[in-house]
Amino acid sequence: MFLDKVGEAFYYEGKKYVIGEQVLANGASEYEGLIGRILEIRDGDDKETENDAPDIYCEFEEPVLKSDIWNLEQRMSGLYGKRMTLEDISLDLVIMGPDMITTIADIEDSSPTAEIYILTEDWAVNDDYGHSTGAFTSLEMAKFSMRQMLAKEKQTGCIPVWEDEADFKEDESDMSYSAYREGFWCESHYELTIQKLDIRMSPSFLREAADQYDIQTKQNDFVEQTEAWGDKYNLSDEVVYNLRHSKDISPRVQNKLNKNDAYWEAYWESFSEVAHEMCKEAEGGLKDGCKDSTT
Repeated sequence: MFLDKVGEAFYYEGKKYVIGEQVLANGASEYEGLIGRILEIRDGDDKETENDAPDIYCEFEEPVLKSDIWNLEQRMSGLYGKRMTLEDISLDLVIMGPDMITTIADIEDSSPTAEIYILTEDWAVNDDYGHSTGAFTSLEMAKFSMRQMLAKEKQTGCIPVWEDEADFKEDESDMSYSAYREGFWCESHYELTIQKLDIRMSPSFLREAADQYDIQTKQNDFVEQTEAWGDKYNLSDEVVYNLRHSKDISPRVQNKLNKNDAYWEAYWESFSEVAHEMCKEAEGGLKDGCKDSTT
């Protein structure tokens, strides 16, 4: 099989490769870190290599950072046993195995987006200036922080000094605030702004967030469980508070679950049932006339 038309798709070991799509060379290749695109895919009798996997021909962009160039030259020099410079290294038609590249689509699929809010503080006063930023996962927390900072600045910062000046101005909205001396912004201003941005969440970030959510969920379940007991145990309010906020809850509950064979049997049985159902539904769809795009 030979594919070279932009948009043609090839499926291999549960992954999809499309002619023309962007890829990133990973650590399994000497081209690690380079960005490229797929030009051709050859399999079966059309392959040039003797590998079991298909040959994926890629065109890579020339690295622009000196460190990237140096690393590429070092890896290639080690591979060929002689000094290799960027000019000696082929980038336009490189045969890669599926394990050597990661498609941008795969990166995006494994890194969903989430909204964050960036709070920026910018100021200039008395020949001094500064700039700071903070990131928040909720608009409420960003607004809370903005109002705290503004309250402090209005009490002990530069704003009280400017307020009596005839050229003093203030502008504000729900997401921003600025105070300044008109005509002297560069020398005298204080500004707070909140900006909404979308971020890509890596699998490692998702795991960390999931772990934190799991801890919080188990703490909430612990509270719900103990509240139902009423005064079963003779504990002071302080002890109850400390128990409900203990960091030991999540690991101790998880340790119990790990030893609970019935729990894990039910867990994997549920997965098996869902997998069988979905495979049967897909098989039925094909039999009803849905054509598989891989054929």
